[in-house]
Amino acid sequence: MNAYHRTRGLSEEYLVFHRGAGGLTAVRMATGLYVQLSQSSYAETADFPSLETWYMETIRSEFADHYGL
Repeated sequence: MNAYHRTRGLSEEYLVFHRGAGGLTAVRMATGLYVQLSQSSYAETADFPSLETWYMETIRSEFADHYGL
């Protein structure tokens, strides 16, 4: 996935680990922050200090009611 996005302009600064409705999620390698990126421009749209924060504010909040979490 990273190689694909790099050919389209994604900076080597990011390591993408998730693709979803909110865009791409990556680690900004220099800082260790988790960031959401626009799939069209790779601009940062949100950042999170930890994987847990990212999960709680995105994945869990989106699916908690559906799965009774």
